[in-house]
Amino acid sequence: MATVLIVDDDSFLHRVLERILTIGGHQVVGHADDGAEAIEVFVQQN
Repeated sequence: MATVLIVDDDSFLHRVLERILTIGGHQVVGHADDGAEAIEVFVQQN
């Protein structure tokens, strides 16, 4: 399945999306509150 980085500033939505994606067989590698943080997380993951 897919490897996913969740980017949204709503922590509740982070949790909901992570649960849905994990149940669907996807790997959630992290989450970020905005684009700048997403780039940092992406760079760390690669």
